[in-house]
Amino acid sequence: MENDALIENTSREPLRHADRADSFEDHEAVPTRFRNVFVLCTGRCGSVSFAKACEHFTNYTSGHETRHRQTGEARVDFQDHHIEVDNRLAWFLGRLQDKFGDAAFYVHLIRDEQQVAESYDRRWHSHGSLIHGFDQGILRHQLPNEETAAELVRTINENIRSFLRDKSHKMTINLDDIQTQFPEFARRINATGNIEQSLNLFSERHNATGKNASKQSKQSLPIVRLTKRVHELKKENRFLRLLAIPSFILLLPLLTLVALFRHIAKPQKNRKWSLVSLLPSRRKRRIRDAYLAHHSQDPERAMTILGDDAPTGATELFRALSAQSDDEWLVEMNDWAACHHLPRLKLREGPEPRFYRIQFESVVPVPSPEKVTVIMPAFNAEETIEKAVQSILDQSWQNLELIIVDDCSTDRTAEIATRLAASEPRIRVLRNAKNVGPYVSKNRGLQVATGRYITGHDADDIAVPTRIADQMSPILRSPECSATIAYMLRIDDDAKFSFPSKMGGYSYDGMARKAMISLMIDREVLESHLGYWDGVRFGGDSEMLRRVSNHLGPKFQEIKKITMLCLDVAGSLTNNAEHGVTFWNGVSPIRKKYRDSWCKWHDKTQVKEQYLPFPHFNRHFDAPDEMLVSDEDLRDAVAWSAYDDLEQPNDNDTMRRETPILASDNKRRIGIVTYWFNRGQAMVSRELRAILEEAGIESHILARPTKSSFVRPTFIDRTDIWQQERIRTASRFLIPGDEYLEWAVENRLDTILFDQNLQFSEILMLRCKGIQTIGRFVWEDFGLDDVPAAKQAFDTIYSLTEAERLRYQSFGIDSPRVRWGCPTELVDFPKPERNDDEVRFFYPGGYLTQRKPTAEVIRSFRGVSNPRARLVIKAQHPNRGKKLAMKAERVDRRIRVIIDDLPAEEHYRLMASNDVCLAPTRWEGLGLHHSEAIALGMPTITNDFAPMNEYVTHGVDGWLIPAVWREEKSEGVPRLETPVGALREAIEKLCDNDFRQQLVAGVEARKASLDWNLTQQDVIDLVTEKPAFECAQ
Repeated sequence: MENDALIENTSREPLRHADRADSFEDHEAVPTRFRNVFVLCTGRCGSVSFAKACEHFTNYTSGHETRHRQTGEARVDFQDHHIEVDNRLAWFLGRLQDKFGDAAFYVHLIRDEQQVAESYDRRWHSHGSLIHGFDQGILRHQLPNEETAAELVRTINENIRSFLRDKSHKMTINLDDIQTQFPEFARRINATGNIEQSLNLFSERHNATGKNASKQSKQSLPIVRLTKRVHELKKENRFLRLLAIPSFILLLPLLTLVALFRHIAKPQKNRKWSLVSLLPSRRKRRIRDAYLAHHSQDPERAMTILGDDAPTGATELFRALSAQSDDEWLVEMNDWAACHHLPRLKLREGPEPRFYRIQFESVVPVPSPEKVTVIMPAFNAEETIEKAVQSILDQSWQNLELIIVDDCSTDRTAEIATRLAASEPRIRVLRNAKNVGPYVSKNRGLQVATGRYITGHDADDIAVPTRIADQMSPILRSPECSATIAYMLRIDDDAKFSFPSKMGGYSYDGMARKAMISLMIDREVLESHLGYWDGVRFGGDSEMLRRVSNHLGPKFQEIKKITMLCLDVAGSLTNNAEHGVTFWNGVSPIRKKYRDSWCKWHDKTQVKEQYLPFPHFNRHFDAPDEMLVSDEDLRDAVAWSAYDDLEQPNDNDTMRRETPILASDNKRRIGIVTYWFNRGQAMVSRELRAILEEAGIESHILARPTKSSFVRPTFIDRTDIWQQERIRTASRFLIPGDEYLEWAVENRLDTILFDQNLQFSEILMLRCKGIQTIGRFVWEDFGLDDVPAAKQAFDTIYSLTEAERLRYQSFGIDSPRVRWGCPTELVDFPKPERNDDEVRFFYPGGYLTQRKPTAEVIRSFRGVSNPRARLVIKAQHPNRGKKLAMKAERVDRRIRVIIDDLPAEEHYRLMASNDVCLAPTRWEGLGLHHSEAIALGMPTITNDFAPMNEYVTHGVDGWLIPAVWREEKSEGVPRLETPVGALREAIEKLCDNDFRQQLVAGVEARKASLDWNLTQQDVIDLVTEKPAFECAQ
């Protein structure tokens, strides 16, 4: 309810900009200028930039934390027509409620919570920061970590959401979509001014490090940087060195020195965590020094250095270093195992070094409801692979599969792996044609994995029998956990501890070391969000782990338990001085260079954009040449490594194309791989199949589900247009290569049509099997980086629109076009009687995604004054549709929303009962509703941009609205915005009966040009023509 004393109506012109909104919400019919606007947030999410942007409003003042030093009533005493941006107001919500209540306009400014938490986690050095107050004053645990920062962000956002729950005038603005939402904010508060200048400010930094920082911020920046460095030195127990450097003392005024002293001295007395941070440092040095003493043949001194308070298990581990006999070693190592709650060890008899004779006592199997895939890359591991394999098979978690990927070994590794697989159905062996390193091998294993969870294991490691169960335990306990990682102990071939580590992120006690390969992760996270390992020859685990951490945050849990014994052998890749990580030399320069490269990529990209495809031909970040696998070797490995039954090529062979799979009756059989939860794809597939069947070609469908590891039955519809013969439901969205091949062989397919499918490596393997592969992409999902792999995978890439064809041509692809016309059965569809008292506009909203400008359509229609106008919104999303129906029909009774997924005939009957197809869009692939509207004799209103304007000639058979270019998507496709005013005028114009009938006559002429016979001929030509791209023979 509006309070007349606090809200003022104004007749001033609102701030001008292309009208737009990403979601339909209640808007005031006549915008009001509010006396107070408050922007609430957690902080660290662009609040300074937001306040700066508001300074360009001419009818509001704005400020950032303008009353932050005030108390009592003065804290919320703001002038009229003022926009206050202050993250600390979230702590004064009760005071805001008492003074302003529901009369003010409130904005909840948000940003990705994980990024905000990471930003706060970098501010522990700032003694007066909000994170310090929350940590020490609220939580009172005084242990700075990212979880504390995440808790702060969650708490503030929850408080703000609760406060705004019953507010009438509110808006949530996401910083990631500020270019769209800020103009909508300005419209809602009726702001006037220069919107472009406001938007430009969001591309600049306004904190202390930015060029637009305030004078006060710039003056304090050196002190902030110095304080941060002091904090870092203090945590390393070296902060007194700073005061010993005269240059620092001379540069700082007396008051700054006093502040610095307080910052350094007081926390030492009051903060437990400052002392806690020093204790592990002492232990770290003790482990290192003890190891060096023992390495110098002085075991007694080593034990003296360890002392009585050594880390858990350290004394036992060092005693085992001095063991002379197997019995002595077993006593000490079993004491060590008991300290870490591990099963007891034993040694089998034999002349080999101890590592090769280690065994664990058997454990009782545990319930294992989820299948786990263990991927084991192996290269020249004939001495250790059998032990590594057996340690996986002996797991207490028995529901698993082990995929061994032999990386073109020159010894007996592949032979041993094949022998083991012959007697154990849980083992599968893949072979690479070329040596491509462990990460390409792991990616190949991931492509054929069938487990719900994925982990790895090296071919020279021994898994503790409870390893998988220990790592699955947090995942089973909590739905909030999607991935885990555990620790290892590195030992030499005599089974003695050999690698003391620096305490920190990779070791919690100086002995155990984080086992990168132990990552256990939900396969859906990889397939839908992260993709594959970077296909370098070494160092790729660290990059993957960072991406996992970036994406999952607290859902990625660390298990501080040793789950693996890893062989530390001279000459291994890890111990290589040039490429590895050694105790004596640390991280090699090459690895550091690689780490710096991927860190920069992570820092400059959003988490949702950190998906790595496979093969990764066009790199997102650089890697040293020594780490890279050549594109030629990668393509050979991709082509040959996925199947057990492929004949391995000789060293001089390249990819070969086999004889096509043909049925004995010589009848052509064509497969179609497509999405099967979407009406549009199902309709196109049905029409393609009708064309093929009429030509005597049998067709089969492999139906891809939603973007999830496993099929969601609610989306695999079996009714209406989905009720077709010879349909097989794929196991998941990213279909394994062997599933493709099994389907092709079972149905004796000689050609497969792929719709919007970027699984280039799997498709390439089908092509090498002699199957003709034909692809087509919705253009925003296919970019220039995909071209090399696509040319390898497909015989032909075809187009359904001229816009697609020209875009492919700019990529160097000669793409034949299938001219999509008006299906005969739709042209002959009976037209119902239309009500002359109404002019009905039909809006195909689909799933109401961002591609559809639904809010703009509703706002445009609400501005139409003609009482005869009616709007029918046909949605296909039950949840979004219900909300839309409630709001739209409430604000304008001329609007009707239909959310049911109607049968095809009923859908066309509904569409045909309307007069005009209202089809603006932000971008479009084929635009099936355009040809449907033409077939039903309806003029169309759409954007004047390809491919929409291929179906409509302005003023002849429809009306084109000038599109507003907003941005270019990452694949080079424009994102368009629909001007509300222009759309409203178009609707008004087509309400005129005479003008509309003129357009209907033009539609009939257009219909004749979209002859379905041309479509049929183009499809048959497509599946019979020669390949457009060469395939090595």
